[in-house]
Amino acid sequence: MYATFEPKLIYFGLPPAGSELIERWLHDVLDDTQNANLVLTRGERVIGHAALLHYPATPGVREIAIFVHQDHRSRGIGRRLFLAAMHHGCHDLGLGRVWLWVNRRNVRGLRLYSSVGFVATEDSRLEPEIVMHRSMSCRRCREDECPVFTSDLARQL
Repeated sequence: MYATFEPKLIYFGLPPAGSELIERWLHDVLDDTQNANLVLTRGERVIGHAALLHYPATPGVREIAIFVHQDHRSRGIGRRLFLAAMHHGCHDLGLGRVWLWVNRRNVRGLRLYSSVGFVATEDSRLEPEIVMHRSMSCRRCREDECPVFTSDLARQL
């Protein structure tokens, strides 16, 4: 997927350009057992990847990153993949908070993230990339019936 993914290097050099850099990056992301990765395929082709990235200095907090191949965008796939990753982070990993980077020109991404409770941090409002975060600690989320990230989302993919 990443060999033909566009645009490359859009957010902090991700996804990387060139097969060697892609392989090294994926090795780092996929081989760290503390990271959670959801990979969406159609047939044998990978069309989407969501990762909950672990940083040892911040236990209970993960960065979420999502990539959907351009041939499969504008179909709701990215939204469902994102929500499935959030559901996994809340219910299966018991995360307290998730954060992400988003370019302020990414209106669709900003709309999605805001619609599920992400808010921009004060210190990132002047940068081209905005840091957004969301608490995962709501009481209803910890019960079987999650009001935002339902378990049906994973099955819809």
